[in-house]
Amino acid sequence: MEGYESVKFQDKLGAVETLRVRTATSDEEFEQMVAFYEGQLGGDRHRVMYRGADAVLFKQRTWGSIPGHIVLFIFTFWTFGLVNIFYAFAARQKAGEVIVRRTSGFSPDFEVAWQKSQNKSSDVFVAGT
Repeated sequence: MEGYESVKFQDKLGAVETLRVRTATSDEEFEQMVAFYEGQLGGDRHRVMYRGADAVLFKQRTWGSIPGHIVLFIFTFWTFGLVNIFYAFAARQKAGEVIVRRTSGFSPDFEVAWQKSQNKSSDVFVAGT
């Protein structure tokens, strides 16, 4: 498996974000990468935001780190955990995204996955359904 290709883009509010793109050179490698991100091969579980024939967009499943929650609770215990709830939702919104694509170059599925990552849409879309 090859490394990540980092692609920077500017969102609607003007913030620059980086999207990780993994490119597979064969069908077997593509299926291995998808299985890894789905958690079947011991990788971190990611949520599938878009699945097409040639590209899959994953978003990391996270609610924030445990040490982060502990520190927040220690310093903001008088809020009865409200700050921790806000931290959890902020961490979930800022979670990392990865596009796994079958080949480099133009692919309609990759373009849809790319657009979904830029729009930050929470809708889950599966091609062909």
